[in-house]
Amino acid sequence: MINEQLATNMQTKAAGKESGITFVAFTATPKERTIQLFGTRPDPTRLPDSDNIPRPFHVYSMRQAIEEKFILDVLQNYTSYKTAFQLAHAGKIKNQVVDESAAKSGIMGWVDLHGFNIAKHVEIVIEHFRNHVESLLGGQAKAMVVTASRLEAVRWQRAVQKYIQGKGYKINTLVAFSGEVVDLDVESISVTETSKSLNPMLGGKSIREAFSGKNGQRGDYALLLVANKFQTGFDEPLLCGMYVHKRLDGIAAVQTLSRLNRAYPGKDTTYVVDFRNDPQDILSAFKQYYETAELADVTDPHIIYELRAKLDALMYYTEDEVDAVARLRVLGGKQSELDAVLVPLVNRLLTKFHKAKEIFKAEIESSSEVAKSAKDTMDALLLFNPSPRESPRFSHGEESGKLILT
Repeated sequence: MINEQLATNMQTKAAGKESGITFVAFTATPKERTIQLFGTRPDPTRLPDSDNIPRPFHVYSMRQAIEEKFILDVLQNYTSYKTAFQLAHAGKIKNQVVDESAAKSGIMGWVDLHGFNIAKHVEIVIEHFRNHVESLLGGQAKAMVVTASRLEAVRWQRAVQKYIQGKGYKINTLVAFSGEVVDLDVESISVTETSKSLNPMLGGKSIREAFSGKNGQRGDYALLLVANKFQTGFDEPLLCGMYVHKRLDGIAAVQTLSRLNRAYPGKDTTYVVDFRNDPQDILSAFKQYYETAELADVTDPHIIYELRAKLDALMYYTEDEVDAVARLRVLGGKQSELDAVLVPLVNRLLTKFHKAKEIFKAEIESSSEVAKSAKDTMDALLLFNPSPRESPRFSHGEESGKLILT
């Protein structure tokens, strides 16, 4: 997709005395603001509006790229956890709790559909990788595990290492995440992705460099566990498998699964096992980009300022707190420094929300002004929630004993 005026300027320069040709390309999964900024308006004399929505000037669709074998169709072997469970047991097992002997007789040991059981999920991932992925590309195929948080990534790495060592498998793994993580269930000291307890063989290399395959050989590492890293812009053609343990929506789903779509000699199969997402949601996300990406409507640039005004009016935070968070985010402060500012703030929000909720429950039958006031307080606090799926998104994490800011 490219802006028509930009294309004209490029052609003019190329035809003139200026040497060289400039090529400009955009991602295959443009965000709405990208289309709005660079798309071509039906009436170029007018600003974007609901009846003058920008459209891509040119599209090389995902469908065309797949048909011309520039990329692979990563949904060809996409399997949800629930579907895989049913296939493994031929629909004979209906209960959530599976008999141990029946589970072991399944093709990959699909158990515990609804519980968060890292150890069992690790078993599924490793055995699926060994049985279905590892032999691809002449035994050089790699895989990625996408986790929901840094703490989860750390726990997955430890569980994977324990399982692999227990089985005597020769599979080396890497875990990638930003900043520091403290897992109070294991130790009180923080760890990073370069900690020897997590990635003992890095030897000063970056995660990207260590995991990269060379000349068709996968190198030392077959499995990469990530938490909000390498889900976009990561190009490793030897990736043939992905295990998703994180909620993915819209463009994030397309970009994440598309880490597998890189074409490579002999690569004609990819596998995705998804523990968290509904297949229809994933399919809907891909459909938006399969033919072309379009805007449903234009964005009102004043929305962000209106939301800021509403939040400021609540007086739940101070200007100093805002400045401190902004400074740490921009300058790259430590997570501990950010927590020192955010934890007291979130505690205040949680306390106010839960008090208002208790009052609302006690007064809801009377439909009194007290109940209305409590409901207004709850609604106001939910302005801090960026997603309507959960309310509220700020919560105390029982697993780590720390405050989780999602």
